[in-house]
Amino acid sequence: MLILKFDPFKISGLNVVLHPVNNRKSPYAIALLSFIMTMSCFFSFQNVLGQGNITFDLKKPKLYENRKLPSESTPDGKISPVKKLKQNIVTHYNFYFNANNKISGVLGSAKKSFRDTFSNLIPVYNYSLDQTAQQKDELDSVIIKCNNGILLHDLRNDWVDNLYFLMGQSYFYQKKFDSAYDVFQYINYTFQPRSKDEVGYEKSIGSNKNNNGNVFNISSQEKKGITHLFNQNDIRNETLVWIVRTLIEMENFDDAKGLLETLYRDNQFPKRLTPYLAEQKGYWFYTQSQYDSAAFYLDQSMPTCRDNSEKARRCFLIGQLYTKKGNEQLADHFFDKSIALTLDPVMDVFARIQQIGISAGGSDESKKIESNIQALLKMGEREKYSSYKPIIYASAAMLEQKRNNLTPAIELYIKSNSFNQSDTYLKNKNNIEIAEIAFAQKKYSLAKVYYDSIMIENINSSDDIRVKKSIVADLVKFLKIAAREDSLQKIAAMPETERNIYLLEQLKKIKKEAGVNDENSRTGAPSMQKNSILNPTSGSLFTDDTKRGEWYFNNPSLKSQGSISFKSNWGERSNRDNWRRNATQDNLFERNQESDPAGEEQEIEDNSTSITPTTLEELTNNLPLTQEKVVESNERKYLAYSSLGSLYKNKLGDCNESITWNERLISENPNTQNLEQTLFDLSYCYKQNGQSTKASYYQNQLYNNFPSSTLNSLLKDPNLVARLEKDKNSKATKEYEQIYDLFLSGKFEEALENKKRADLTFGENLWSPQLLYIEAIYYIKQKQDSLAIVTLNRIPALYPKSPLANKAGIIADVLNRRADIEDELTKMNTSRAKEDTVEWLDDRPLSRQTVETIKIDKAPIAIKEPAPKEIIKIDTTALKVTAPEKKQGGYQFDINEKQMVLLLLKNVDIVYINEAKRALAKYHSRNSDYQSLQLSQDKIEELNFLGLSDFANVNAAIEYINNVKVLGPKEIFPWLPADKYSLLMISPANYKLMMAEHKLDSYLQFIRQQLPGKF
Repeated sequence: MLILKFDPFKISGLNVVLHPVNNRKSPYAIALLSFIMTMSCFFSFQNVLGQGNITFDLKKPKLYENRKLPSESTPDGKISPVKKLKQNIVTHYNFYFNANNKISGVLGSAKKSFRDTFSNLIPVYNYSLDQTAQQKDELDSVIIKCNNGILLHDLRNDWVDNLYFLMGQSYFYQKKFDSAYDVFQYINYTFQPRSKDEVGYEKSIGSNKNNNGNVFNISSQEKKGITHLFNQNDIRNETLVWIVRTLIEMENFDDAKGLLETLYRDNQFPKRLTPYLAEQKGYWFYTQSQYDSAAFYLDQSMPTCRDNSEKARRCFLIGQLYTKKGNEQLADHFFDKSIALTLDPVMDVFARIQQIGISAGGSDESKKIESNIQALLKMGEREKYSSYKPIIYASAAMLEQKRNNLTPAIELYIKSNSFNQSDTYLKNKNNIEIAEIAFAQKKYSLAKVYYDSIMIENINSSDDIRVKKSIVADLVKFLKIAAREDSLQKIAAMPETERNIYLLEQLKKIKKEAGVNDENSRTGAPSMQKNSILNPTSGSLFTDDTKRGEWYFNNPSLKSQGSISFKSNWGERSNRDNWRRNATQDNLFERNQESDPAGEEQEIEDNSTSITPTTLEELTNNLPLTQEKVVESNERKYLAYSSLGSLYKNKLGDCNESITWNERLISENPNTQNLEQTLFDLSYCYKQNGQSTKASYYQNQLYNNFPSSTLNSLLKDPNLVARLEKDKNSKATKEYEQIYDLFLSGKFEEALENKKRADLTFGENLWSPQLLYIEAIYYIKQKQDSLAIVTLNRIPALYPKSPLANKAGIIADVLNRRADIEDELTKMNTSRAKEDTVEWLDDRPLSRQTVETIKIDKAPIAIKEPAPKEIIKIDTTALKVTAPEKKQGGYQFDINEKQMVLLLLKNVDIVYINEAKRALAKYHSRNSDYQSLQLSQDKIEELNFLGLSDFANVNAAIEYINNVKVLGPKEIFPWLPADKYSLLMISPANYKLMMAEHKLDSYLQFIRQQLPGKF
């Protein structure tokens, strides 16, 4: 890093005050230090582009010790005009030009990949800093280019401050805001206007101490008149604006606000930068959710937009901001401007939708919706919008949905999907809307089709979708059963002659839909015309006799034979596009348009079988014509009635539908097995609907038939359910905690047996992700991969937000490929380490060896004084600093000595000790500071522990312990209860002594005396 934070920058009130240190380093010294660091790291292949700590004792490589760069050779005298012109040209058109192009390229790439979600409040900038930060290599090359441009030229040229400015932008776009702030601050101080007498001395900015300024002036005054044409603009003023942006990104809002107010009051601040300053002020208000003020200043920042597309986006954002504050008139005005300027049909569509949302109610709103729908449909018919048809028709569907015109809305959503080949997000959103509309209209078959098509992992409200998907699947299943059995019984009750005629008609329909030839009707139907042209041997439509160079559509014979071939293969098809892909969806939609208040499908055939009946006998066999089949049919129908009544009441809260199905059950089967629950549900639902008479009637029926039932008490005391459920959950929690401890301690058989009993008592819904995880680890240990995969897959299904969900998915994927992985490892001749033991690598410090006295020559030998040992600073408020002296038991404490960290595991089986090892290894691999740590395993006093070594000193070890205490329950091993492990720090020498004594308590007493409250 080239810039060092020599000059602390302080904002106080509305003033920007700089307090440079007395022995401030000059730009030449800074450039020299940067060059030394750059060249040294270049020859030692070390990275110098990070934000590491820089020291001042670096030396040049020997090859460059006696060489000077132009930046070092900058003389104290004046620079000649010719030399300065040469330096300006080379610095500008080589280094600055290329670095600036790289910055522009990074920004342009980020803008191209950025995608707005116009349905939500869009951000101020049309790019993401996360995307710019991903282009680290390009931005690092900008820093190198700027370093070279500074170091290889005379520092008195006019482009040094511009190179520093690009360097600050590079750090900013990498999201290294601290470094960017330091660079911009350095420009602010170093390149402020100074007289000859002020060079090298402290100078306050924004203070009356400054002879040329006051508390209201902190910017640099730019030259005016004709001289302005021959001088470049002062980059320091632009830097002040970038300091504001950096402070906002650092969430230092108070300082950013102070600097903004100061610049607004500065009468020297150039007018050309006023729109950029207004943009930052609008951005500041945007971050504070003060949307009306944000809109006002963003409107003033419109000149900062580079083209009409950016202006249209800015107008759209301003319209959204005014909408949030309820200023509908201004919002509508800016949406109109956005529609007029934009070439993006997506923005056009959403601007129209936003306008409709803010329009007045009544006839005006209806007319506006209709006009916008027609405008969208016309856009969909135009060729230039062909690639945007999915979003256009989806937007028109949203407008139809807004005016509660739901059937055309579904049609338009389906039409949007038919043109959508690549946008999975939009297709998923359309499927959700269709499913939700169909669900609300009780068209459950249609809803099920589209709920099944939803990619749940790509949406936020996945829990609600999962619940409705499950409910719809059950509803469709039982509605089909009820409708089918009812229809079959009605057909069976027909007179035999009428029944056979009806069945023959249905059989013809079934065969036609299935594409099966009907031999009985073949005599009465016109015979299929034979294709005399199609060559049966070659399968070619064009035989040698017909290949005369004539165009196909100009030959009537070929056209007719082609039509015959098509119909023989595919049958009659309507003359429209995409018939093959749309047939299923359209037919399903058309079937559901029929009035069916219960969402039932009147189907005769049994969908549970995949065999299509081809004869009247096969079709008759499905009918309940015998007493035995009638009983079986009734059992299926009554079960469906009971299930539907329960689903509507418990899952949907629809008491009306629940009453309908339960009363149908009682009327057709008064002695149903579920009579107790049915009477309770009817009394409850009538009570919910406010029909007390009916509620009392069914409550009396329940009491008369089942006087000892607990459901009677529930009707009288509704809070009883909550109390019983709470008691059940409390007992379940205790039971599963005991099972959890049994698993961790290695008592697997007992744990599994207890878990089976608990599942029968409490059900599976009370499982915790931690319990599922450790159970899966046990199955993996036993090589029962199928059970492990099933158990692991339940974690993301039941607990998608658990930190274990992602890890469970990864392990399940690895288990699915276990055979391939083991086969590959076998071919590599790789041996697997034992899980219950780990070889101990003795990486402890070597003991000091005794050196015997030997005879040496008496000639004097120059001996260098040993370098003083570096003392590591430590937080004296957290640690009790003592001299490394021997204590009781022989233990020593030295804050500068290397340390180990022990993870003590209490009553944990070796299976989960190994899992904890893997979790720590993965945590270390993600953190560069811990990648060099060595992991070992040992035991003391029947207590297993994992050892981690080495840490540089006590501070480093305690920092690691604090991190693991915070991240352990959340990320590292969330499946391991906190009371099952503890962390301890120990030096290698003390560790060796403790293991020799094989006692832990004595060391615990010692370390607690040295560091009270830490362990």
